[in-house]
Amino acid sequence: MINLLKYEFKKRKTTIIVGAIVLSAMECLALYLVNKDNIILATLLMFAMLITAIMMAFFDVATQYYNDFKKAQGTLLFLTPNKGNKIVGSKMIFGALELISGLLIVLLFAYITNSAVIKMGYEGAGPIIQQNISMLDISFGESNTWWIMTGFIFLVFLQYFTGQAVAILSITLGRTILSRNSYNWLWAVLLFIGTNIAIQTVNSIVLLVVGLGEGWFKEILMYGNVVNATIDISKFLIIGGAEYLIWTVIAFFASSVMLNKKVDI
Repeated sequence: MINLLKYEFKKRKTTIIVGAIVLSAMECLALYLVNKDNIILATLLMFAMLITAIMMAFFDVATQYYNDFKKAQGTLLFLTPNKGNKIVGSKMIFGALELISGLLIVLLFAYITNSAVIKMGYEGAGPIIQQNISMLDISFGESNTWWIMTGFIFLVFLQYFTGQAVAILSITLGRTILSRNSYNWLWAVLLFIGTNIAIQTVNSIVLLVVGLGEGWFKEILMYGNVVNATIDISKFLIIGGAEYLIWTVIAFFASSVMLNKKVDI
């Protein structure tokens, strides 16, 4: 697995450098906008940086995996004695590391930009963050706020990794079972979209069954009962996390099995 991760890093080194340069250029522009008193545009640019970091990591995993089937250098990967689970696992682990690295860079740049905003005489993001934390304190109690916030962050990561695993599964299907089709790339895209719609539908039905239907979050904020609100939010985080974890595992093993049985390069 370590050797495969080294291979992934060597193959994506240029992409990682380009991504870092793009984010750095966006940060320079954000600081320029702050200096020109255009705080709103600078804030929007920070959100754009966040989306850029996420999308770059996601599409890098998908495109590099697809290219492994198409290019001579990549096809050597499937001729090695490594089993499908190691190949898919290395893709997903490196994708996770790539995402975390991008987010850490954005977080650092956000801190720098926020500091520049404060130096310009504005309040910065601190009061807004504190206001949201205070709202959560009222709804769930101060002792529960931080673990609930951590749970939400972890749930978002699980949702992202589920999407990444589904993308790998869709590409694997396109290059194995549907490899004889000239438009296997299109089938992979359609499979990705269809599978994600199906996953979200099933997840919504499960949450509806346990009493967390549409608009449930707004309702629990109006409960006025910390215990009941905490129970419902805990239920959502646990069930939602378990759902995404199960889908990720299913996609991972399905891709691994298909790679072991048939790869048409």
